[in-house]
Amino acid sequence: MRENLAKRKAKKNLAPRSAALASLRLCEKNGEEKSEEKIIFIINPFDMNYIITEEETHLEEPIPNYHSEISINELSTILVDIFYKIHVEYGPGLLESVYERIICYELSLMEIPFESQVGIPLVHKGQNMDLGFRADIIVDNRIIIEIKSVENIAPVHLKQLLTYLKISNKKLGLLVNFNSETIKAGITRIVNGL
Repeated sequence: MRENLAKRKAKKNLAPRSAALASLRLCEKNGEEKSEEKIIFIINPFDMNYIITEEETHLEEPIPNYHSEISINELSTILVDIFYKIHVEYGPGLLESVYERIICYELSLMEIPFESQVGIPLVHKGQNMDLGFRADIIVDNRIIIEIKSVENIAPVHLKQLLTYLKISNKKLGLLVNFNSETIKAGITRIVNGL
């Protein structure tokens, strides 16, 4: 019960931020030494569990100018945060193309390089076989985002994304089903030799 109350409080009072973006802000109190405030709400991109503490916090805004030196896992964390915010605001039921446009808009606000609806050719034994697939979004030429708005993710969706990663020689893919009750249940990480 106390955990549910903390979750509701965190959702109501704070815009959640991911662990990679969350930094503790030092604040002065009446000219005394600076003290640290603890993080209330973190999304862990690896197991998608929520970590909540009872103390309040002030989290800094996302990185204003994207730096491509950040790791692929940190970039993944930023993306998970974007998906979470979109799902909280709009919930399930929109078209995949609408979710895609919102994600692209958020990426552009954060100055993160991306391409949408990118055609990827398949090269077989040195021969270009033309279009192998069309990626929904490729972020920083490192992560493929495949967007779904379906009742259930089928095993073939996971296999398709893994094939896309192999064809394009990318290391990480995020399969996001916005038609799930919680975004935690809707995000699947697919790794290609990471």
